Amino acid sequence: VPSSNRSSAGVPSSNRSSAISDISSSEDEAPTASECETQDPESDVGEANEEELFKEEMTKRREESPAEKNRRKRFKIAEELYTTEEAYYSTLTLINDTFRSRLKDDKGEYMFAEKIIREIFMNTHELQNLHEVLRNRLKDRIENWQLRPRIGDIMKSIAPYFQLYTDYMAKFENAIKTLNEMISKNEKFAQIVRDLEADEEHCQKLKISQHMLGPVQRIPRYRMLLEQYIERLDEISLITLM
Repeated sequence: VPSSNRSSAGVPSSNRSSAISDISSSEDEAPTASECETQDPESDVGEANEEELFKEEMTKRREESPAEKNRRKRFKIAEELYTTEEAYYSTLTLINDTFRSRLKDDKGEYMFAEKIIREIFMNTHELQNLHEVLRNRLKDRIENWQLRPRIGDIMKSIAPYFQLYTDYMAKFENAIKTLNEMISKNEKFAQIVRDLEADEEHCQKLKISQHMLGPVQRIPRYRMLLEQYIERLDEISLITLM
């Protein structure tokens, strides 16, 4: 989405596993008097409240009609679409902003040939701009779901710009080849990549080439989620652009 066309097109120019600790104790070991005295009574109240809320939620789900169930499922799918879009936008930002900036000197000039930069980054700048718009629209829709409980209109308006992926897919293999060649032949470039990949806050223990695979994997993810979403639509929703 070139910057000169963004305003007319309506597009402006942006699993981690949780660690679980298991504390095992002997079933035959009785608590001591001091342990009983120091037990927080509020913890029992909190657990009881959580159990009651869980029971209420399960009762609601058993009593909900098929239409209500579909509405709830549609929201969960829309919510997943947004949360994964947020993560995907972060990937594009890592590639296009963080990685790109580290290849520049203190004056903001690239330290490597323009041809190399162009081959590695392809059209990630345009993709980042596109998905900043999509992320923001989905965020607003999720936050105001009761007023406008649908996502089809958003995806329909964005869909024409997905042609950007045709260019990315066509150049992806060569981009990875150029990246790997630079890593193997240019020590300065290789050190920049190693330093970035060692930065867990940005790379999350993944290689740059793995992050560059993100756009290749994103389109199938859209298709999967939207197919699930469409399965939950009723006739009225289908007529009103999902």
